[in-house]
Amino acid sequence: MDPYTGYWSNDCYLRNGPFLDDPSDSELRLRRIAMDYARAHVDRVPLVLFARLGRVWGYYQPARQMELDHLSETRELPAAWAGLLMFYLLGLLAIRGAILLRRHECRWHRSSHGRSE
Repeated sequence: MDPYTGYWSNDCYLRNGPFLDDPSDSELRLRRIAMDYARAHVDRVPLVLFARLGRVWGYYQPARQMELDHLSETRELPAAWAGLLMFYLLGLLAIRGAILLRRHECRWHRSSHGRSE
């Protein structure tokens, strides 16, 4: 698999110039190129979709994504890693909270049965 699968790149955009004076004409042309490419590679859609969502949420090639973000968005690597680790930690805490809430809800639901008001 290509190390850039699921990643966006200005190179794809710039490679398909020259751009027209009217931005809407350029947009139509670029959309046509993108759709032609997607149709020619329809068998890769599930893989690319999985990779793209994984990149957005930080689960697919996280180290590579940090490097790419550093290069393309000038995000400092320590800050990017700190953000990703905090995201993972918050995700784990959210799962734990959901489990505790579910347990509490079940106890509350059972204790409220048979009660007359």
